[in-house]
Amino acid sequence: YLEKATAKALDVLTRTSKKDGFFLMIEAGKLDYAAHEQDAVTTFLEVNEFAAAVDLALEFAKQHPDETLIVVTSDHETGGMTIMDGSYADSTVVAQFNTGGHTGTMVPIYSYGPQCAKFIGIMENTDIPFRIKTYLGLK
Repeated sequence: YLEKATAKALDVLTRTSKKDGFFLMIEAGKLDYAAHEQDAVTTFLEVNEFAAAVDLALEFAKQHPDETLIVVTSDHETGGMTIMDGSYADSTVVAQFNTGGHTGTMVPIYSYGPQCAKFIGIMENTDIPFRIKTYLGLK
């Protein structure tokens, strides 16, 4: 659903937005629930679905390179999932969760597009909306 919703949102916003452009937030909300439940299969499927949505956004950015900034991150890590073993030949993975709660693990931030260097490295996640606000020229 997330990939289809992203495609639809990009289509509608491209056609209907004013000259100032638009802001689109895409969230893989089931990911947090799946990690709380220590459900490795749903976690994996949701990550793949989110990756497909990000791929669509990147394709959009390549078509609008001077005006599209993509920022991908998380508000926190949940579950402490670790890949313990697996087999490439058998397409299997053995995953283990350390907790059903949130962890103190830092989450990455990825960015692509104009001024993306302002969204790299280590930062407080609560700083990200302020950086986006500055990027958009909002007070």
